[in-house]
Amino acid sequence: MQHKYKAQYRGLTWALAIIMLAMTYGMVISCNRKQTAVYRQAITPPVPEADVPFDRYEISSDSGAVIMRPSGTRIRIPKGAFVDPSGKPVSGRVAFRVREFHGPTDVLRAGIPMSVDSTRTGFLQSAGMIEMRADVEGRPVDIGGGQRIDVELAGYRPADGYRLYQLENDRDWRTADTFSTAANEDKARLLDSLDQVRRYAHPDSLRYFDIDMQLENGSGVLTKRQRTWKLAMLENRRRFDQEMRVQWNRLYIKPIGRNGNRYRLEFRKNMDLIGGKRISRSYTVVASPVIARGEEARLAGDLKEYDALMRDLDRADSLARRQADLRNRFSVNRLGIWNIDRLLKTDDGMICRVKPDFASEDIPDLDKIDLMMVLETENSVIRFRRADWENIPLRQGQKVSMVAVLNHDDVAYFSSASIAAALAEGRSNLELKSERMTYAEYLKRNPAPGR
Repeated sequence: MQHKYKAQYRGLTWALAIIMLAMTYGMVISCNRKQTAVYRQAITPPVPEADVPFDRYEISSDSGAVIMRPSGTRIRIPKGAFVDPSGKPVSGRVAFRVREFHGPTDVLRAGIPMSVDSTRTGFLQSAGMIEMRADVEGRPVDIGGGQRIDVELAGYRPADGYRLYQLENDRDWRTADTFSTAANEDKARLLDSLDQVRRYAHPDSLRYFDIDMQLENGSGVLTKRQRTWKLAMLENRRRFDQEMRVQWNRLYIKPIGRNGNRYRLEFRKNMDLIGGKRISRSYTVVASPVIARGEEARLAGDLKEYDALMRDLDRADSLARRQADLRNRFSVNRLGIWNIDRLLKTDDGMICRVKPDFASEDIPDLDKIDLMMVLETENSVIRFRRADWENIPLRQGQKVSMVAVLNHDDVAYFSSASIAAALAEGRSNLELKSERMTYAEYLKRNPAPGR
């Protein structure tokens, strides 16, 4: 009898255990379902007013156009390239709009999804992205009639192993075609054309030297006027001869004092090294211009014009150096967003439970705030909804920062240094402390290449 009760007791215990296990499993399944975020693949800028703006070009569909961009991007549009939604050829004026994305800040500003599709099974890292749109009096048009637009997209980073993608229907990335990479020869030619210093030997080379001064003749054409200068007695002639062997980029001429005929001539050379580093070198000498009697007014006018021209050339030089050194060439048969991409691995890191400091604050609609992971080296942005903050892949050595827009103009920023320090402790639970700033301050602090 006692064994009978024991058997019944054991049976009841097993039944209760199975019921509890089933309830627990059901609760886990239920919790997981509640925490799984649903992502809609769409272009969603965090602050619409601060979106990356389009540049607008008015072109003729009947003649086509070649568009040169400040980044170095070149777009060739053939004549008769556009059709309306019904397929009818478009003639006359077309508004062609372009914007480019060359850094993770650009991607973040525009809210472009970098997941391959809505399943978020893969993410992309970019080596340059361009968006092209066109309309006639506000009505969208596209490429048609078998035409293609040739694009030479500025490349600020190598693109070995990348492919060309298009964001199909502004939702899902699809592999589109191939591309080729070449040096931006226009940049090199432009920089060469801005090198203005030319020195010539003078019969009395111990004390005199001749320099070309670049002037503008009033119609936008640069001309040269050779001037003879006399070295100051205290100048070291041997040092001067050595320095004049350098091919200087610029010469700046400034008077010494308000009266007299002595000037400080500063020779300057800017050089770009491999890796994007820029160095400057300069050499300054004191000299006096050799002029005939009665030429004082003309000299003063030349120096004033020369100074203004140097400022213009400096601005042109700065713009030229902002161009990319490379161009990625491809052709497209439809407008939209095109990207030089490759798949990004996110499964080789540690899955971390991230707790940002603002999560404990009284913030309205906290569950609607996205934590945006900025992969600075890979040039990508991955957005995480509130339910996924416990499943963020991170790995040591990866340069990653995070951003959350708490309201219209308040940003919580987690630097890559702070995240690296938290990962160095070897824990999977990361409590992160943010820097607070405005959205405009964040964008200024993290500029994209070419901006």
